[in-house]
Amino acid sequence: MRRKKILFVIPEYSIGGTNTSLANLLSLIDHERYDVSILSLYEDGTEHFKSLFRPYIIRKSLLYTLVHDNVVTRKFMGLCLKLSRKSSWEWIYRYEAWRISRKHHFDVVIAFQEGLATTFVTRLNAGRRIAWVQCDFPHSVCNRRIPSVIATYLKYDDIVCVSKITAENMKAYLAGEDVPVTFLYNTLNTEAIKHKGNAVKNCYTKGMFNIVSVGRLSSIKCFNLIPKMAAEIRTVAGNCFRWYIVGEGADRKRIEEEVRKHDVGDCVVLLGAKDNPYPFLREADLYVCTSESESFSYTIAEAKILHTPILSNNFPVAYEVLDDSTGWVMPNDEMPGMIARLIRDEDGCYLRVKKSIASYVYDNQAILDKLYNMITV
Repeated sequence: MRRKKILFVIPEYSIGGTNTSLANLLSLIDHERYDVSILSLYEDGTEHFKSLFRPYIIRKSLLYTLVHDNVVTRKFMGLCLKLSRKSSWEWIYRYEAWRISRKHHFDVVIAFQEGLATTFVTRLNAGRRIAWVQCDFPHSVCNRRIPSVIATYLKYDDIVCVSKITAENMKAYLAGEDVPVTFLYNTLNTEAIKHKGNAVKNCYTKGMFNIVSVGRLSSIKCFNLIPKMAAEIRTVAGNCFRWYIVGEGADRKRIEEEVRKHDVGDCVVLLGAKDNPYPFLREADLYVCTSESESFSYTIAEAKILHTPILSNNFPVAYEVLDDSTGWVMPNDEMPGMIARLIRDEDGCYLRVKKSIASYVYDNQAILDKLYNMITV
């Protein structure tokens, strides 16, 4: 039986959820049924993802080929850039799409991120086009209905969002338009996560209630709230806990200032970025997600796979991915009281979830089956 040819188009090889999600999917997809290729529109990004995706890459990036291939393409590029910006990119997209379509025919082309990749894929010939939206599109990308954006999505056979709530929001954004919108949770390499989680032992101080938060140190993650929370917890529960923050980013200085302001340097520890954060997730007594919003929280999913109880801020998708067997959802300002309660655990609330999450299993196969049904229509 002929393998279906699938092309994933990504903007670049940068670190982040989109490429992590694609890497996970590539590790799980049935390669005997599907012949997978990747096109990155830019060369920017990390060597990690470039090397990981190299077996699937069909050609150099769009701009690399235009600038470096030969004299003709360099002259073409120069001519395009003399036009208006919009016209320039439109011609560049069309030219590169023509070059790819001339050499390859794909049964399915998937724009694996909103924005540039989604625009470019509409220029490619394909049996079927799928737009994969990695964020809560109407809230984080485009909060008003723009005809050109809607027109782009109407060129797709399916739109895939990464959670139920983001799919509902996308349907509302495209209200009245005839294009199927569904959701697929991101696949996760559960065996690799578990293996990495066991790679290091004794990450934390024994005898303490160890809390961890993981992510980029940016304003949307709200890690700057943690020092004040820690001070409130210490007032109620005493100095019997440590709160570790794994990650790096622009908000580090701001968080450090909050640590000094609230005098919690003894119980709030910034660990910086870690190549392998999973042992910190696995050995923690509690994972806390303070994010302002998430479309699909990798760290919540990973904490569940590693059987660590979770406390999350009340962004919409948190209610979708957590229940009373895996953790708790509440506003950030209510967390200090809840954490103090969990530390003391006089009512057995913490122990109940700790026991129930131990049997949690992440169902990749259900996600893959839904994807296979979509691409074999």
